[in-house]
Amino acid sequence: MNSWVSIVDHTDYPTSVVNVKEDEVDVFPNPVSDHRFTIRFELNESKKVKFELYDVNGRLVQKILDTRLKNGTHAFSVETSALKSGIYFFKAIR
Repeated sequence: MNSWVSIVDHTDYPTSVVNVKEDEVDVFPNPVSDHRFTIRFELNESKKVKFELYDVNGRLVQKILDTRLKNGTHAFSVETSALKSGIYFFKAIR
């Protein structure tokens, strides 16, 4: 049986000015294939980054990342085989 997961991007930013380069978080492939997706983003300075995945009912289903990262380009692969088929919301909090 094939299952699918579709990721909807929802990003929260503080009210302070955010560098345009940091507004871009790539999440691919979408829909997810092979029970895995990749998050890629760039930071201009060291900062705390938090990524979470929510179901359509607003329940947190997976904490992806919650750590301080150095400046530069970052990419993380996320396993989704434990998730049921459906639509999920990706939330990036910086």
